[in-house]
Amino acid sequence: MINKQQKSYELFEEALKIIPGGSPQSRHPNTFIPGYYPLFISHGKGSQIVDVDGNSYIDWLCSYGPIILGHAYERVDSVVMDRIRKGFCFDMNQEVSSELAKKLIEIIPCAEKVRFLKTGSCATSAAIRIARIASGKNKIL
Repeated sequence: MINKQQKSYELFEEALKIIPGGSPQSRHPNTFIPGYYPLFISHGKGSQIVDVDGNSYIDWLCSYGPIILGHAYERVDSVVMDRIRKGFCFDMNQEVSSELAKKLIEIIPCAEKVRFLKTGSCATSAAIRIARIASGKNKIL
């Protein structure tokens, strides 16, 4: 098969020198399969992604799930860019947080209150603490 991923291959070789396995992703195969595996993505729109060599693919993984509306979804991007222009990383309360919490309580039948956390690890730790307090037990399985 003709290698149509020359730039991806070159970038991968460079990355191997500075990144263990050549990829920062934790679920990434640490091999380059010429002609079959795009290693370096340039951009995406909807369900399509394009590598640095101009090859187009369907993103079947949807970035491992969070891109359910597709890449570069205009309605979402517009709102996000508006928020970025206003500033978004404050260490104080924002009205938008309460608005989102109210909406989540409205649409999730069992939700009484909402807590926003930054990572899955933070959410898991909080869930364990809540479970221990609510159950009065120290061991979690």
